[in-house]
Amino acid sequence: MSSLLKILPGIELPVSQVTSTLASMWQVESADGNEAPSQFRASQMNLILHFGIDVPSDDALEQFNTVIKFAQRYPCRIIVLCPQEDSHSEELLVGKLYSRCFIGAEHRDMCCCEALMLGYLVSEPDFLENQISIWLEGDLPVYYWFYKVPAERIDKNYKNFLRSCRRVVYDSSLEGESYKKINWPSSVDVSDLAQARILPIRQTLGQFLSSYSPDVLVNDLKSVRVNYNPIYQGDAQRILLWLNSCFGKCSEINSENFKNIEFKTDANSNDNQKILEIEWEYTDSKHFSWQCEENYNSALVKANFGSGEISLPFQIKHLQSEDVLAEALFF
Repeated sequence: MSSLLKILPGIELPVSQVTSTLASMWQVESADGNEAPSQFRASQMNLILHFGIDVPSDDALEQFNTVIKFAQRYPCRIIVLCPQEDSHSEELLVGKLYSRCFIGAEHRDMCCCEALMLGYLVSEPDFLENQISIWLEGDLPVYYWFYKVPAERIDKNYKNFLRSCRRVVYDSSLEGESYKKINWPSSVDVSDLAQARILPIRQTLGQFLSSYSPDVLVNDLKSVRVNYNPIYQGDAQRILLWLNSCFGKCSEINSENFKNIEFKTDANSNDNQKILEIEWEYTDSKHFSWQCEENYNSALVKANFGSGEISLPFQIKHLQSEDVLAEALFF
């Protein structure tokens, strides 16, 4: 069995018995005669979580728990793919089944989740695609989350199947630039979890800057720099793209000045607490800096746009992992 599959919760089953066991499990009535769990199960979508082979066990368990929490809010069938490289294994595919019901303040608030897990040999991608197709809930949209799967493996083995998916998500802070080079099928939307993760930052920073006129922000601006802790490289790139877009919309005020603005990111590991820092440099005495502390919980703005020094702390709404996933999948 795949080492990742071993650490995930659930019961091991022959692959051919996973769906039939799941169906019978949901139909079992409780001892007191109340409704079967199937009454509280109404999938709206399929969500595939595809792990890379080098994902540590604790990391895989954390992401699995994220999709379970996601499913409590957005009912779905979860399919988890766990690779292994043991070419001497007699089994090409190994199945595992997880199901759990979560009860709210009242019995009617119950929500039932299910996850079908598949351990597979990376050398047999054709078997993988066929099995996924059998396990999907028919007539429901399919969403796909790649987690540390090498880009070259996606390009070579999985793109045909992705044509039937509504959206693919990944995290550029984990994958770097490699996923941007994939020639994704034209029929599928591709979304970056880093873009979703910086939503509260864009909201709070945008609200602050909206109190100033565009010409005040753009005139005499020399450079825009985002310094970042290396583990947040994707977040930094997404913030820089957002700032570039914002200043581009202000370019009608001073289009020539906008052309001369330098946009760049720099990795900075000297201060691990400051995970992201935005600095604007002007040719005159104006300045702007924004520093975000660990976990995106708080930030500090220091600025002078010509009307005096400003120093303001900000509380930032922290998105849980399941909220970030939902933002990336649906928006």
